[in-house]
Amino acid sequence: MTPAPEPTRAVYARVPPQVAEKLDRAATRLGLSKRDVLANLVSDHLTMEDDEVIWRPRPTPKTTIISGELYDAVLDLIEAAELLRVSETDLQALAESGEIPGRQISSEWRFSRQALLHWLGASTQ
Repeated sequence: MTPAPEPTRAVYARVPPQVAEKLDRAATRLGLSKRDVLANLVSDHLTMEDDEVIWRPRPTPKTTIISGELYDAVLDLIEAAELLRVSETDLQALAESGEIPGRQISSEWRFSRQALLHWLGASTQ
């Protein structure tokens, strides 16, 4: 006998297109529905203690890759731009000029998360 499904409640939220696309990509990559991705994020990272909301970002099996690093080690242009909080156009221009570490594979750009963070923290002198 299978257990009865947990009751659900509709939640509607307008999010920026970039966030919606990220949710779509994450659901596809994880093989989950968007509802399940959101439910997991809320249950894994938000805690209510009395009237206080506690935000606890922490690694979960779904966000840890084989090497044990948090997040993806290789980023596409969109993900790298999100990481650095710059526009995709600006990031692509920096990559094409060689000012930022990245590799163009066919028509797509790929970036090492570790190399980008190292570049960001390096001295500009």
